[in-house]
Amino acid sequence: MMLGKINNHVIKEVFFINEQIGFVAISKDTLMKTVDGCKTFTSALVDSSASFEGIQFVNENAGFVIDRNNYIFKTIDGGKSWEKMKIDIFGDSLQDIICLNQDTLFVAAGGDPRLKHGYIIKSINGGITWDTTRTKNLSHICFIDDLTGFACGADGIIKTTDTGKTWDTISTLSSDDILFIDENNGYFSDKRSLYKTVDGGRNWKLVKTIINPHWIIGEDFSKIECLNIINKKDLIFTLNARLIKVTEEHKWFQYEFTRPYYQLQMIGSETGIVYGFENLILVDFL
Repeated sequence: MMLGKINNHVIKEVFFINEQIGFVAISKDTLMKTVDGCKTFTSALVDSSASFEGIQFVNENAGFVIDRNNYIFKTIDGGKSWEKMKIDIFGDSLQDIICLNQDTLFVAAGGDPRLKHGYIIKSINGGITWDTTRTKNLSHICFIDDLTGFACGADGIIKTTDTGKTWDTISTLSSDDILFIDENNGYFSDKRSLYKTVDGGRNWKLVKTIINPHWIIGEDFSKIECLNIINKKDLIFTLNARLIKVTEEHKWFQYEFTRPYYQLQMIGSETGIVYGFENLILVDFL
């Protein structure tokens, strides 16, 4: 179902709290908000120096937006006002953010593949103060509960079991995105290759390398992105103009779209927001 369209603007990132309320980053420096399921949008945040990369909301009021120029924007009133916070790191940019709750949040930093380092940046007081841990070059981060989390990037995968107090390297394989279903079962992607673990990341097995038949070329259009879970067991992700589902029984299904480069955010066990270019679509994965 077509939710809405933002004419003449590329949709970079979205975060929907539910089917009605969501935030959409258009171009690189403007954040829009909808409260009516994308029928209308209002401006929530504009910063001409920003390059918005990730959006995370804990509830309808409290949320964070990261800027690749190493700033974090925080709101506690649903986007009516924002606090801009500088993150002091050298040589890397903020890549991904996850909130365990309104107080505890983590940011993964990395970027330039020529650099062999990145950072995990953590706050336990809602962004008032930050602790920075130098580690591998990172692009994505995920947590399965309040204790156990994973982060990945060009130089490998790291894991914590103590809410980020310590991180251990569990793989040196290059990875673009990572997702765990539970403490044992997880996936990571590297370009068009999908890997799986069943032992908490100690060992990884190549599931499949997908040959991309579409006419669009280029790294940004031909890699697995947006790893998500349907019904707490099946994997779904984006690749070019397709959504690909892998069931628990290792059966593969494809959802085709007429416009390429769609991305995905799940907002329920069976419902997701699919987006790309100017369009936002609500998909029910039954």
